[in-house]
Amino acid sequence: MADLNVQEISNEGLTPVFTAVNAEDKFSIGSDQRIFLYIKNDDTAAKTVTIPKQRSSVVVDGYGRLDIEDIVISIPAGEERMIGAYPNLAYSSLPSSDVTVQYSDTTSVTAGAFFLPRLG
Repeated sequence: MADLNVQEISNEGLTPVFTAVNAEDKFSIGSDQRIFLYIKNDDTAAKTVTIPKQRSSVVVDGYGRLDIEDIVISIPAGEERMIGAYPNLAYSSLPSSDVTVQYSDTTSVTAGAFFLPRLG
């Protein structure tokens, strides 16, 4: 497992860095939930990306108990996907706030984690 460094998008612009993935990677969302993954599948076969849930359910004021499911995304051959955001209570491990990402196959797959800061 490797850490994906979260890259901050700014008004000055960001040259994104995409790194080869491992079977399982992680990134920290801290207390902010405006982080997303950008995954590129440059292989000739589709890949499946899974963000496993960390809890089976959460209680949300005004809504009650909500069941949580894994996030499972298929990325067709030669395509890209942006995935996120990730509610802390559902997908991050506490107290580290790490989100785990699992890949069905790592051949020709790269990813970057990006953060969009608040204005003002």
